[in-house]
Amino acid sequence: MDRYFFGHHKCATNWMRRYIRDLCKRHGWRCQARNGGNDPSFNTGADSKFVFYWNSWPADAESIPVDAPAVHLIRDPRDALVSGYWSWKQSHQENGERITAVRERLNSMSLEDGLVLMVEHITSLEQLAGWNFDGTGNIYTVRYEDMVNATYVTVNKMLEHWKLYLSEKELEELIAKHSFKAITGRSPGEEDTNHHFRKGVTGDWKNYFTDKVKARFKKIHGEALCSLGYESDFDW
Repeated sequence: MDRYFFGHHKCATNWMRRYIRDLCKRHGWRCQARNGGNDPSFNTGADSKFVFYWNSWPADAESIPVDAPAVHLIRDPRDALVSGYWSWKQSHQENGERITAVRERLNSMSLEDGLVLMVEHITSLEQLAGWNFDGTGNIYTVRYEDMVNATYVTVNKMLEHWKLYLSEKELEELIAKHSFKAITGRSPGEEDTNHHFRKGVTGDWKNYFTDKVKARFKKIHGEALCSLGYESDFDW
């Protein structure tokens, strides 16, 4: 049985990749990583136990078997914006013309103006348009916020959805191995803007959103923020 993961840009896909690679190693499975929507040669096979999409689109989810267990990880787009700002400015690999061009502009701007610019480049929101969030079917939606703030419960639910079962000790060891502290040597909240794992907390956007940034974000992405359930209305 193939298992699937769907992630998005600046939504902790590298963190989840560590978990999935570990699980595959434990079971002797192969993990196929795919840049969603951009790899027409990709196909699953009998030996493909985990298929990992790091930039996934609705069409990717629609292409898998209807009974295949899949996890879909989303994140507050405001935190994705802040993460994207520091990543595109400093730490992200220059692996595309878009990032290279934006990085040059970010390094000539103030923090506030750079964040306003990045409102136009939240690629996770581009990828999330059109997804089904009604809770039905084989795709289990997980929020990054739950991964950070209720890690044990959230990881356990993901594993159960994938029909994987670890003992309490095994699960605790798995989580400890892939904790922010274990990966970075820093405690959550200790920021390193040059590191891909920058801060390891949720709600950090509140430290960055000036009135100017907030107004621009609400104008462009306010509706998406509400549809994803991160705000109930535009008055936030």
